[in-house]
Amino acid sequence: MGRRYSVVSLFAGAGGLDLGFMLSGRYEIAFANDILLQASRTYSSNFGLKLEDCSGQNRVQAKPGSVMACDVSKVDFSGLQGASADVVVGGPPCQDFSIVRGPSWDRRGIEVRRGRLYAHFVRALADLQPAAFVFENVPGLKSANEGLAYKVILEDFANLR
Repeated sequence: MGRRYSVVSLFAGAGGLDLGFMLSGRYEIAFANDILLQASRTYSSNFGLKLEDCSGQNRVQAKPGSVMACDVSKVDFSGLQGASADVVVGGPPCQDFSIVRGPSWDRRGIEVRRGRLYAHFVRALADLQPAAFVFENVPGLKSANEGLAYKVILEDFANLR
């Protein structure tokens, strides 16, 4: 079958996006993170990664072979640098961008903390330097904050170092 590629998954939930990668037979999950403990428990059960509950800790080291239940802003990705993350995948919180939320004045996008969590996805890309990434979001991302959110996010991806 050839080489298997490693995946780092952020905002992983129970693993819906990751399942497609796994079912292809070409990818293995090296690390996953979600803020919700219940989702991380389900992920651990579905994918066989060790569950690490790091809620309440200020800073945590990402560990290959684990799914961490904690705020992504507290995750130090340097522990994965030797694990060779080929692909980083994730769907940062979308509630503040989504057209389902309602009128544009109620879609706060990058003006609120949850809407800025995508920056930790960008941070992971900068730290891990994967060959590829999949960034999933929702209709409304392009129009949130009168188009400014989309522009800022694209600039952040373009300015990775």
